[in-house]
Amino acid sequence: MKEFTIASTPGPGRKPRPSTDPGPFRSRSLAPIGWTIAAVFAGVALLVYLLAPDHRPVKVRGEPVSDASIPPPPAPPPPKVVAKAEPDNLADVLGSARDFKAVYDRYRESTNPVERALAGRAHRACFPTFLPPQGKAPSPVYAINALSSHQHDARKAALQELYARCKSFLAQPLDAADIVATAERVTNGNLASAGSAARWAMIRGDRATADSTVEQALRSREPYAIQSLSGLSVLMMNASAKGAAPEVTDAALALLACDLGASCGPNSLLSMQLCAAEGRCEGSARERMLERIGPVDMEAVESERKRLRALIDTGNANITTVWRYPR
Repeated sequence: MKEFTIASTPGPGRKPRPSTDPGPFRSRSLAPIGWTIAAVFAGVALLVYLLAPDHRPVKVRGEPVSDASIPPPPAPPPPKVVAKAEPDNLADVLGSARDFKAVYDRYRESTNPVERALAGRAHRACFPTFLPPQGKAPSPVYAINALSSHQHDARKAALQELYARCKSFLAQPLDAADIVATAERVTNGNLASAGSAARWAMIRGDRATADSTVEQALRSREPYAIQSLSGLSVLMMNASAKGAAPEVTDAALALLACDLGASCGPNSLLSMQLCAAEGRCEGSARERMLERIGPVDMEAVESERKRLRALIDTGNANITTVWRYPR
């Protein structure tokens, strides 16, 4: 049997197409259209550019090109260096000293009672505050750990500064016998302040020695000896005393010591000690001492201060005139 194939016959006027022909969507047929569109857009862009000249960048002579890198912002100024506070009285040997043991060693055997008192002040600044627990290495940590939350940071800083000045006293090994013997001299011996020595004499019942010690301090005009008498007023008065109230005279003695040369500013050793030991960390030493004494009539204090200054300047300061004078 013969197979018959039916072939499609193109219509009139049409040519037969190859089977591979994709029809009217040949890729080559898009090229003229793409070029035409590109030309139209380019013409539109040029027209916009010509019609809007105010928005074109204008080149100014000397102006950097637009694609130049933006300069970095100026560097911030260097931080200010805050100078360490200097003591308010550079003439204060102990207050300006960095090594309290050196001061103690220099003056402890002096024949001058004022110099021996200076050695005593150096030792008292360090002991017993920084005496370590038995078997422990010296450190300010023990005192810092015992602080309350009140003025904690300021007290910590004060203790650290004091320890830096005291650490030569604490070189290992510590001699316990020497510490005890020195403490006795500083509290109740020839290195004690006038106020401390007078208190201990009264504790022993030796009123004559107490009175003599106070009289010597008043005659000396030595500011720290007079300062140490603040707090003794209630003990020095007798039943017939008609002077100022004890707290007024105590405040006046404290301020009078500042007038006579004791360091009493906010950067003084006394200010640092009052902060470290008692949390009195604001203001000058004058203000901290007054705070320590408690509420007091400042007009009365100023009047008493002037009276005491006149007594000392004229050489008439003694127990009777200071505490027991009649009105």
